[in-house]
Amino acid sequence: MKKTIIHITILAVMVLGIAVRPGFAQGLLGERYIGFAISQTKPGDDFVKDIDDSILGLGGGINVPISTNVDAIFSLGYAKLEGGLMGVDVEATSIALLGGLNFHFAPDKKVDPFVGIALGLVKTKAKASYFGYELSDDEDNFATSIGAGVEIDLNDKMSLRPNIAYSKIGDEDDFALGIGLNMWFNESVFGSLSASYALDEGDVYYSAGIGFGF
Repeated sequence: MKKTIIHITILAVMVLGIAVRPGFAQGLLGERYIGFAISQTKPGDDFVKDIDDSILGLGGGINVPISTNVDAIFSLGYAKLEGGLMGVDVEATSIALLGGLNFHFAPDKKVDPFVGIALGLVKTKAKASYFGYELSDDEDNFATSIGAGVEIDLNDKMSLRPNIAYSKIGDEDDFALGIGLNMWFNESVFGSLSASYALDEGDVYYSAGIGFGF
């Protein structure tokens, strides 16, 4: 049983890394805003999929331009895995707090390439229950996320944002390919849709969000 909870905790750190989303796919470059998002992840790992094949994520973030080409980014993410396997009830949660910078190179152009980095902490809790017995484990891990991509203005209200990101949480790491679509509803409110695919783990991530300029 102890090996089971250790295994679950390791997988929770890997899969719940979806809480690490500093905004490489979502959001807008060079804009001051606060944003909120809800996400769903389909895990690629068969063991995790047997426990929970649809993982909920919630997030919030702030983007603040500090110069013409540099944005400061801050994000808080939450993800929860919950289900059962072989008579064992499993619950794992993850909270990620990150801060970093996005550097974009052509802010006045329709095609604006960017690179970014975010650093922070991921706190993961895992719990397993079996016939009244309960085991739990906590993990605190340093997280690094590095991304690059391009923001493409489709018109004066919509932009497309393909990207690639590398994330490392503790000893676990992965690359993800992503794409985001952002659309202004009015001068101060925009919506976003994004998707990404983790190349090693095979996780598929979908997200919808809303942002408010200030």
